[in-house]
Amino acid sequence: MPKVVFTGDRHYFGDEFYTFYVYDTDAQKIVYRKEKIDDLEFRDFPLEDRPSFRPYGISQDADRLYVVCHAKVAMFDKSDFAYRGCVENLRAFVNTHQILKTPDRLYVCNTSCDTLGVLEDGAMRYLDLKTYEVVDTVEAPTDVNKRDRLHVNSILEAGDDLYLLFTDKSRKLGGAIVCLDKNTFAEKYLIEVGKKLHNITIIGNTLYTLSTGTGELVELDLKSQAMEIYPLANPDEIYLRGMVNLDGNLLISFSRNFNAETSMRFSYLKLFDTEEKFVTDNLIVNKVDILNNMQLLES
Repeated sequence: MPKVVFTGDRHYFGDEFYTFYVYDTDAQKIVYRKEKIDDLEFRDFPLEDRPSFRPYGISQDADRLYVVCHAKVAMFDKSDFAYRGCVENLRAFVNTHQILKTPDRLYVCNTSCDTLGVLEDGAMRYLDLKTYEVVDTVEAPTDVNKRDRLHVNSILEAGDDLYLLFTDKSRKLGGAIVCLDKNTFAEKYLIEVGKKLHNITIIGNTLYTLSTGTGELVELDLKSQAMEIYPLANPDEIYLRGMVNLDGNLLISFSRNFNAETSMRFSYLKLFDTEEKFVTDNLIVNKVDILNNMQLLES
């Protein structure tokens, strides 16, 4: 199996901070830790419930990795992981979650103010996710939570479709899968499902997402919109966050729930067989117990 690159909220490698990790799925160990990039530290205002250095979303193109930490997206060579500065002309905000690099755009989930940032041809615009109105500027949030009602945290582009995940704080953290036209940003459909959704993966005509708040995998047929739910974990103990397509199956991260009372100092990567509908391989990620985001390291 290939290598995986991930960001994490907590580790047990001492007092150092790391921007991302590389995990060898064959050797079943972390083979590289990228040192803290000081440029990514959030300094606009003091944070009460988030660390000022919290790398989260990861994306990539043929040559570079892109890692977001709050309001900045750092670039790294994929060959040796050398730091190549931050993306220019990007205006993002505190508590950014997933990002997505495509050939012509960089999308940024502005979780703290319910907008989607789009950097294209060196210019920013923003999609207001409450109204689907496109605007040229957004007032910067001065807090992590006050303007976060939809908690947009995941994004995927597939053909002319753009998929987002919402966790509606007004509905006791109920989840929704949203499909937009990527050219006009018009809503095609919205499907309410699950609780505290994370990650979107499409294999063939099937969309998968993690209902973290219920410990389940959601399987959605994109043609019929028929849905199946597969229990994976006890959500009081395990936090499902991080999922990638691995040769037609799903590699899923099982982290420790933030609130669980446990001595667990590791996390798992488990493989879900999409044909047989059960979990197979069980890989241990030692010394990192909470993963934020994960990608296959493409060569």
